[in-house]
This record gives sequence, structure tokens and C-alpha cells, in this order.
Amino acid sequence: MKLSAKIAIGTVAVLAAMPVLAVVARRELEGRAEANLDRELASARKDGIPVTDDELNALLKVPDQDNAAPIYAKVDDLLKRDARAKADLDLLHDASRTFPLGGSPFSADASDPFGSASKRQKPDPAGALLRLRPVLDLAREAAKYPHWSIPWKRSVGGYSIGEKTVIDLAIALASEAEALTTHGDWVRSLADLKAIQRLATHLGDVSTFEALDQQRIAERAWQRGLAKLIRAHGRDSKFVRAALAMQDRFGPLPNLHHALCCELIGWRRVVPELKSKQDWAYFECDDDECYDKDNTPTLYDKLTVGSRMTQLNVDASLVAEFRRMIASVPADPDKWPEAERGMAAVKASLDAHPTFANRLARQAFKYLSDPTNDVRSIQNYRRLTTVALRLCAERNANGAFPEHLPNYGDLTQDPFGAGPLHYHRKGPGFVLFSVGSNGKEDGTHPTSSNVIEVD
Repeated sequence: MKLSAKIAIGTVAVLAAMPVLAVVARRELEGRAEANLDRELASARKDGIPVTDDELNALLKVPDQDNAAPIYAKVDDLLKRDARAKADLDLLHDASRTFPLGGSPFSADASDPFGSASKRQKPDPAGALLRLRPVLDLAREAAKYPHWSIPWKRSVGGYSIGEKTVIDLAIALASEAEALTTHGDWVRSLADLKAIQRLATHLGDVSTFEALDQQRIAERAWQRGLAKLIRAHGRDSKFVRAALAMQDRFGPLPNLHHALCCELIGWRRVVPELKSKQDWAYFECDDDECYDKDNTPTLYDKLTVGSRMTQLNVDASLVAEFRRMIASVPADPDKWPEAERGMAAVKASLDAHPTFANRLARQAFKYLSDPTNDVRSIQNYRRLTTVALRLCAERNANGAFPEHLPNYGDLTQDPFGAGPLHYHRKGPGFVLFSVGSNGKEDGTHPTSSNVIEVD
């Protein structure tokens, strides 16, 4: 046989074997990637980090006798059957935005916040509260339970109420507390604010980043309601003592460890959906136009970013980086500054090595500053109201507010600043404020949730 023929036969044989060799090589690489993922999952479990839905549900589960979920299910069922009740909740939510602190939809001279053309069309917040009594009674019943635990998929046993509904319940209770304050009934008003506090911590139990932000919103509604009470009844020593006693029973701050565990499992669900470069672009683009582009996987996508090996590597990287992130966050939520520094260090490490896997992990951590900011905000609301009540107690005991902010320990420290909360006398009263998340609050905006002004 001629040499050229032998070369031709050999070339054909090699070409024929190449697909087989490629399959063998691919399976070998996939096997290594799968083994690497298994090691990461085992390490996470060893560290007490859940990596599946069932493991997360076991971490977040609370005893049935402590769980408000059945009560919230009744609320959910009632709202599904009564469209008017849902509309009333929405009305009160909108009214709370129109009258955040400085005015009230329940005062006799309140203007129409909705700009209705006639009195007949004007929304009626007081009437809405009257119609919502069965719903608010259930909200108060839910507040008797220390926790709220629902399965991760939000569907087991019918407990499918969303976090927004709990926010609406909190705002409705705040609206009723305001109406009671207008009529001088601070006892029942304070009881409604206690219920809001518990509803807020229920949201923290859900532990997703979104739920932590909802807890912040509920605590803001509570703080605004209490600020109005302080201005109206701060001279009543019985009220001040009762309100301070409520402050001594705050619910826990959000658990950042649990929130990170929820995020890990949520992002692990995303990985199998990344089948094309355009899918990846969705997470790396803040422009809505990115979502209008065709994301049909090409052959290149199937062999690269959408391949099983890539997805295994991405999954392993997510688990590894979340492990690092969770290890960098102190278990004590009061130590959120350390959590912020730890998160920043992990994100900087990912930026330094922009692999496919690290790019997705970086997107997963894109909004990690939000939950620590939520913790700071909640801490801020609680400190402002507690310090304001202590100042009222001093005025009631001594006849005047102190000229300078007393040292109440950590309570007087501004969560958003490097020093204490800002305080100055204004006429017979005072203005107390935090610099807020933008570091620019100057205390001249009494409608801000970062400011409490007492006459």
C-alpha cells in the first residue's frame, strides 16, 4: 500500500475517532466538575448551610404553636373572597404615602389626598377601617404568635399569603392607631403599634432579601405611628412609661445568615436556566432593552455557556462564594458594619477573577448592601423613638428637655453616622435626627422617617 493511501486511511481513522474521544473527554471533565460540586455541597452542609429547598425549610421551620401562618392563611382567604377589603387596604396604603408624618387623613380639616372632584367620590379612610375590622382582628390574632414560617415554595398547606399583604396589614393597623390618636385613645393606639412590631418581625422570619426590605417598611410604619403618638401624648407620663415598656420588647433584627442561605438556594435555581450568552446578559445588564433580545441558544451556547459542565462549575462556584460570604458575616445582626466589610472583600475577590462562574456569583451579590442597610434603618427607627421617649420622660420629671443629648449608651449612636444622633432644642421642644442612608439629613424635614420633632 502506498504511503499516501496509508496516510489517508490513518487520517480517516483519526477523524472518525475524534467524536468518540471528544465525548470521552467531555464526560471526564463533567465527572470532575460534578465531583467538585459534590465537595462544595458537602462542605456547605458541614458548615450548617442548607443547599436544597428541604434543608432550608428545616432551618426556617418553627413549632406549629408559635407559627402565625394559619392566621395569615385566613387573611389570604378573606381577601380573595372580598375584593372590597383588598381595595380598602390599597386605599389606606396610598393614604399613608400622602400623609407620611405631617398631616392626617383622619383630621377634620384634611384635604382630599386623591384629588377627587366631589365629596361623593372622595375616598373614606375612616370607612375603610370600619369595613376592615374582620381583617384587622385577624392581623392582631397573628401578632400573638412569635414567628411566621412558610415553606420556601410558598404553597404548602395553602399558606400562600405574600409579604406585601403583611405590609398592607401593618399600614392599616398604623392608620387605625393614627385615628385612635386623633381621638385621644393612646392605649388602644399603642396596642396596634405593638401588633405592627410583631408583624414586622414575621417578615424578617421569611428571610429573603425582599422580605427584609418589607420588614424595614413595616418598622417605618410603626415608627411613624409612634412618632405621632409621642408628639400627641409625650406629656402623659403613663403613656411614656407604657411606650418605653413596649420598646424593651423589640423583636430580633433580621438574620443575615438566613437571608444569605435563601439567596444561595434561589440562585442555584437560576443556574439551569442559563442556556445562552443572552441569558447571562440578563443578569449583567441594567437596561430593559436587554430583555427584548432573542435568547434562543445557539450551537456555540450549547457547547459552552449552556453546557452541563459549565453549569456544574457555576453551581460549585456559587456555593463556594456563598460559603465565604456567610463566613464573613457575624451571627450577631447588630454587627452589620463587619458584615458590610466582609461582603465587600468577597465581591472584590470576584471582580479580580471574572470567570463565567464568578460573573454570576458577582451578580448574585449585586444587592448585598441592601439587607445590611435594612438592618441599619430598622435600628435607626428603634433608636430614634426610644431616645425621644426618654427625653420626654426627662421633661416630665424635670419640667424641661435637656439642653444637650444625654448619653444613653448605644441608643444614642447614629447607625448611619460616625457619632451620636443629632439633637437640638427648638422652642420648648426638640428635634432629633439621624443623617440617614445618604448622610445628608439636616433635621429640617419633620416628615422624614429619620427625624422626630416634639413640641
